[in-house]
Formats: sequence, C-alpha cells, structure tokens
Amino acid sequence: MRKRKLIIYSLLFLIIYTSKAQDYVKVDSIVKNEFTSFSNPDKLASEINKQFQTEEEKARAIYTWIALYIKYDVSALRKKSKNITYTYRTTEEKETKEKKIFYRSVVQSMKKKKGVCEDYANLFQYLCDQTGIKCAIIHGTAKTLLQDIGVLPTTSNHAWNAVRIGTGWKFVDVTWGAGYINETNTYIHDFTDTYFFLNPEKFAYNHYPTDSKWLLTPLSPDEFANLPIYFRNFFDSGLEVIEPINGIIKLSGQKHIILKIKNPNNHTLMIKFNNEPYAYAITPQIYGQNYIYELTLPKKPAQYLSIYLNLQSCVGFKISRLKHQ
Repeated sequence: MRKRKLIIYSLLFLIIYTSKAQDYVKVDSIVKNEFTSFSNPDKLASEINKQFQTEEEKARAIYTWIALYIKYDVSALRKKSKNITYTYRTTEEKETKEKKIFYRSVVQSMKKKKGVCEDYANLFQYLCDQTGIKCAIIHGTAKTLLQDIGVLPTTSNHAWNAVRIGTGWKFVDVTWGAGYINETNTYIHDFTDTYFFLNPEKFAYNHYPTDSKWLLTPLSPDEFANLPIYFRNFFDSGLEVIEPINGIIKLSGQKHIILKIKNPNNHTLMIKFNNEPYAYAITPQIYGQNYIYELTLPKKPAQYLSIYLNLQSCVGFKISRLKHQ
C-alpha cells in the first residue's frame, strides 16, 4: 500500500511538472509568433495582460519577449559610461526627474531594440509594473571572465531583477537570457531561459548583489570571489563540479591536476589551458556518475584552465603556483 502511494505521488509530481513546462512552451510560442511588432512598452504590457492570467506566465512572457527582441548594445558597452546628472530642489522634483530618466530608457530600448544591462533591467521592471507583478532591480557584481576568479565583489558592474511570485522571490537576468559575448568579443544574440528563475544557490555562482538582502543564499564575498567561473551551458548540462571546489587551483610542484565532475548525462568534455592553442578531449575514469580526469599540466606555466562542453566554455579555473620556501 505504501509503495502504491509513493507511485501515485510521483505521478502527480510528474503531471504538475509537465504541465508547468507545457505552460512555458505555450507562453513562449505566443510571444514568438504573435508579439513580433511591438515598439511601445504600454501596448506590449496591455497585450500581455490580455493573453496571460498568472503572474508566472506574465513574468515568463516579459522575459521571453525582451530576450528575443532586444539585442545587447556592444558599442555602448565599449564607450565610457556617462553618468546622467540633474539638479533638483525638492525630493518630489528628484523623484519626478528619476522617473522620466527611467521611462526614457524603457522607450529607447523598445524603439532601438538595443540596450545594456541597466536598460534590460529597467524594461523588465516597467513591464512588470504594468502587468501587476512585484519586481525589483538589483545591482551588483557579475563574474563573466576567467580574470574575475579571486576578485572580491566590490564594484557594481551589472543589473538584474527579482520578481515576487506567490510568497517568494525569483531571480531573472534577461540580459544574459538574450545572448552572450563570445571569446572573440562578438555578441551572439541567442535566447536561453537559463536565467529565468534559476535557483538562488546557482544564481549566486556569478551574481553578487551590492545589497546582501538579495543574495537569498549564504555566501560571503570571499566565497563568491573564490568560486570557479560558471558559464551558461553549465547550468543546463546537469554537471556538478565536485573537485576542486575552489576556483583557484593552488599548485606546489605537482605535474597533474585532478578534476572530479558528476556527469549524469555522459557529456564529452574538452579542456584547454590558456597558453595552449587548442582545446582537446579528455578521457576520464568513470565511477557511476562521477568522472575523474587527470590533467597533465603544460610545460610552460598556465594561468587558467577552461572546461568546454559542445565547443563552448562551461567552467573555468585560475591556476596559482605556490612559491617554495
């Protein structure tokens, strides 16, 4: 009888999970096929309100629309950022001017179909406001480069959002959902839902908020700095790095690095040290789902180790050599 109950509960969970996944497929399909011509944020919000009922569906529609139709403005990124300055005499006047600046960012993003992270976050916030979803813009530090490993999150360089669904907050990074800048510094406009409601523990692998209340998981600045760098295809892969747990691999004379990864989907991984020209496949020792790789260090000292999945960066480490006393 007990076994039968467990089977029923499992089936119910599967039905609920499948239904939720199908809801996203339906929302995404409507956005992709019916929402192609919007350039006015208020009209877009109105249509979202007509087509979707729940907060989760609306949040998903907003995420999908922005990620599909707004490209990252690489030229604006390369220019030196200019702070917007304005004067005011009263708090009310200050708030009025800030609202105008905010709305201008939203309108320009919709018209130009371009923006930087602040514009993405502003547009997401505005559309949430117009569709009855409680939303916040979060500023903080993002880890995007191998060079970021070991660097404390002291400077704000990114913006993302949190939305309240039911009784809890969910994270959204629609900038990263829209695409990425590859290793040749070229922007690739490529939709992914990886950063839609990614759980707080994994979201914190490469997002650290200036206001710690938005962390939603126990992680100190030092711990964040010393994590490996995780790229977007890692989160969809099912991979889990077991060893080394620190993003900085400290060497003291050894000629090999041991890499232990949980790999339930049997992915083929490749590695590349930064001073070698090519990535190459590596053969592991397999113990169930645990894959152990013994990596031979290059003769010339390397600074970084990158793990590749499907020819794209997946996880990265920094290599530090300890000086002999």
